[in-house]
Amino acid sequence: MSNYWEEIKNANTHMSETQKNVFKAIGIILFMLLLKKIWDKPNILIMIIVLFFSVILHELAHAYAAYIYGDDTAKLQGRLSLNPIKHIDIVGLLLPIFLIFTGSSFIIGWAKPVPINFMKIRKKEEGLFVVSIAGILVNLILAFIGGTIFKLMPNLMRTNVFLYTTVLYLIRLNITLAVFNLLPIPPLDGSKVLMSFGNKLINKFILSMENMGLFIIILLMWLNLLQVLMTPLYKMFYGALNFYINF
Repeated sequence: MSNYWEEIKNANTHMSETQKNVFKAIGIILFMLLLKKIWDKPNILIMIIVLFFSVILHELAHAYAAYIYGDDTAKLQGRLSLNPIKHIDIVGLLLPIFLIFTGSSFIIGWAKPVPINFMKIRKKEEGLFVVSIAGILVNLILAFIGGTIFKLMPNLMRTNVFLYTTVLYLIRLNITLAVFNLLPIPPLDGSKVLMSFGNKLINKFILSMENMGLFIIILLMWLNLLQVLMTPLYKMFYGALNFYINF
């Protein structure tokens, strides 16, 4: 157990002491507020657990795909692991808690990005595509697993409220994560998927956006345009899964 605490302390060593103290304070405040929220509405705990589980598997998929294509960077840093402590990103963990607490209809979070050295990747264009799309595919697979549970156990879904809530959130969250990451805005996976096709003009444009990507995403959220961009693709995936469940 002591090793786990050491890993928690070292999970974000790139931060300054001031940043760490600020996030500790924010974390304590959010944690206390969250406890009260969970007491009033226990389903919130399900949302956090499912989100954390999903984003970790998303990052693991990138790591394993990179390893298969010749990049052992993540393996050497101990990131080919299901241990959640190794994947904690403080901001990515606190943001969804804050969004849930404020009653936001759009919940998003992330694990610590897996280190990938694209110079080591074999079959450059193919490798970049597979590594970039791997996390998105895992999210869609998780949504498909949730849909399969609905398909195979309809009676249990109707009678067990806890299971129904958990599986439904697993589906909706993972489709949201897949669609969100498909957006061609760096550092999201969609931008790297585009780059894998090798168009120099597109690659140059995406690279020029690297330092602005996060601000673009925040601006789109603030203007309520992010959901507008994501809704058509979300409905397509959700509709296809619904067709599979009822077929």
